[in-house]
Amino acid sequence: MIYSRKRFLIFVVLLPLLYLLILLKLIQIQFFDRTLYQQKAKELHERRYPLFPKRGEIVDRNGFPLAFDIPRYSIFYFKKGNKVPHKELMKIASLLNIDVERFFQALQKRKFVYLIRGVDENAVELVKKSRIKGLGWEEMYIRYYPQRELFASVLGFVGRERKGLRGLEYYYDQYLKGEKGIAHAMRDGKGRLLPSSKSFLKPPRPGYKLVLTLDQRIQYILMEELTKTHQFYRAKRSIGLMLNPQTGEILAMVSLPTFDPLRFWEYKPSLYKNLAIEFVYEPGSTFKVITMAAALEEKVVRPEEKIFCEWGAFSLYGHIVHDHEKFGWLKVEDTLVYSSNIGLTKIGMRLGEKRLYSYIRKFGFGIPTGVDLPGEEKGILRPVAQWSKISIGAIPYGQEIGVTPLQLAVAVSAAINGGKLLKPFVVKRVEDERGRVISERKPQVLRRVISPRTSSLIREMMVQVVERGTGMRAKIKGYRVGGKTGTAQKYVPGKGYNSGKYVASFIGFLPAQKPEFLLLIVVDEPQGGHYGGEIAAPCFRRVMERVLCYWEPVPENIELAKK
Repeated sequence: MIYSRKRFLIFVVLLPLLYLLILLKLIQIQFFDRTLYQQKAKELHERRYPLFPKRGEIVDRNGFPLAFDIPRYSIFYFKKGNKVPHKELMKIASLLNIDVERFFQALQKRKFVYLIRGVDENAVELVKKSRIKGLGWEEMYIRYYPQRELFASVLGFVGRERKGLRGLEYYYDQYLKGEKGIAHAMRDGKGRLLPSSKSFLKPPRPGYKLVLTLDQRIQYILMEELTKTHQFYRAKRSIGLMLNPQTGEILAMVSLPTFDPLRFWEYKPSLYKNLAIEFVYEPGSTFKVITMAAALEEKVVRPEEKIFCEWGAFSLYGHIVHDHEKFGWLKVEDTLVYSSNIGLTKIGMRLGEKRLYSYIRKFGFGIPTGVDLPGEEKGILRPVAQWSKISIGAIPYGQEIGVTPLQLAVAVSAAINGGKLLKPFVVKRVEDERGRVISERKPQVLRRVISPRTSSLIREMMVQVVERGTGMRAKIKGYRVGGKTGTAQKYVPGKGYNSGKYVASFIGFLPAQKPEFLLLIVVDEPQGGHYGGEIAAPCFRRVMERVLCYWEPVPENIELAKK
């Protein structure tokens, strides 16, 4: 009887209390935690997933496509239960040329496995016809480079995560990548997607288009002719660089050896380098243009005066400066025309260390040019305090200083365009998917380096280099071509400058009065020859002759052009 009374009390007291607690909990859920539980229910019955945007296109100055996305598909298998249709999957895998063994090994560890990525619509049709439960596909984009190796070092490539890893793809990734979108679909009680319920919460925004200053036709010509030279002389590396010296627009940029961006993982990372901005070398005699421009600007020499070139050997603090020929008295102009090391050393000595260093800096050496490409080297230019006694006898003709091809091209452009140092650039403008201009780059003058008068003198001296000096193999019928040869001995630790290794180069321009094209050819460690005039100058001529066939500047002298 006592136990019955206790049970009754428990039933009478505790049961209403329990109901009260349940009621309070329901009130809490309904009125206080309603938003939280609504969100949880929504998550159970809805699925949100990202929509990847189409990456922006890259085109040359004339609109020819250089890089763009093409739609592809990934085939996957989702294991919903314990039973896996081995025979059916093996059949599909064999049709798609998939490593069956690796696929089934992965399936033992995970429920969701990709069979293959980057396939076309034909593979999707096979999947549809198979009707295998759990086998599906999703759309994706892959990056395509129609010109393959032609622009590889400039464009770079993207990785699996769709991020730019090299070149313009990396530098302009924020513009190219676009913005992800969001889609959602409803799920039934078993968690299965209801296709008819799919909708967009936020559509993806495609990436912006890059319009380059590069010209595909010039790039092709430069690549073809430079490759001939590179292979014939079995060179270690070769660089070709063309720009407009009046604007700073880069028209072509070639690095050899190169790689295929569609299969970049098969190549050594060293081949990814854009040598025009990442290769630092001693320029040799092409640097004499800078020394001569500084000396003429400072009026430490007069064009008509003569300099004694010591018959080919000049002693400077116990160090012998040699010439490639035994010159006696040469006019100032002819020290450049015939490329006299001794003549330019004496001119450099008249300038003095501080003034020479100051002009080298003004011409942009020792600092990056600021081009819109990643990985640019700044070169090597030691402060005067670190020069030795014989540095003044080496730097004027291009030793003891390290430059990149682009630095040299930009500096010589300033020497011949009237004296203005320009900032070089590769991307002309950025456009959205409707063709509206997001940003546009105009020619940018960084500073004036020399006067128009000095620039005019330099142009004429460089024309004489081609007319009667070391650059005669760069002559082009109908045009007055200016240029400068370079034959630089490479310094090798322990062996010095007598290592037997050279960098042969030629930098030239046309037309002479108002240059529209400046082209630099650099051939590193050629075999079977080493002079810039015999290796690089003919390559310059072949390139320019072909370029002029379709992009012909107005001749300076119509009568000369007709001859």
